[in-house]
Amino acid sequence: MKQWITILLSILLCLSLASCQRGPSAEDVGLAMCKLYVHGDTEVASMLSDWDVAAVRDHMEQDFYHQLYSNLEASGIEDPDETALNEVISALMDARKRIPLKVETVETEKDRVTLQITVGSLDIGEIDATAAQRALEEIKGRSDLSKEDLDDLMQAYTEALKAEFDASDPTEVQTSFTVKFIENEGVWLPEEMNRFIEQLGQHIRR
Repeated sequence: MKQWITILLSILLCLSLASCQRGPSAEDVGLAMCKLYVHGDTEVASMLSDWDVAAVRDHMEQDFYHQLYSNLEASGIEDPDETALNEVISALMDARKRIPLKVETVETEKDRVTLQITVGSLDIGEIDATAAQRALEEIKGRSDLSKEDLDDLMQAYTEALKAEFDASDPTEVQTSFTVKFIENEGVWLPEEMNRFIEQLGQHIRR
């Protein structure tokens, strides 16, 4: 959470420095933050340093890598195929980029703006469970699993994960929430940063 706050505040600074006479609007800032958090948007990330871009990528991928490794190790697979895992991560990131986003201003006060954010949903946990079940069906009936059996399980699981991410439709369920932005020395930022990140995170469930 703290890492995301640091990264998002870096975006605010970059947006402020990039503007000439007037800073970006609350709506601009809100959309930029949503695109980075939900999509890993490269256009937004290009405003950051190489270190920040790497931090964004690591944060978005690290938890899922750990989840994959944990699932595979629990099945007795100790040396997973890195190429296959990278293909799964790539499919995950492509699915995240398909999540629809819309940010619009619904109320404006002197130094406070209320934004309505509409976002799709990607249930990573459900996709993972479906892929695991499909993989187990592949080795159903086998006992005393050999290394070859475990290799088959690994292949079936990663292939099912990739297929599920490729077939996912994050546009099916879209919900909206509101967030207040306040102006501080010409820069707009969420009134409750932690809550804002939590609300976005609820749409990418693990």
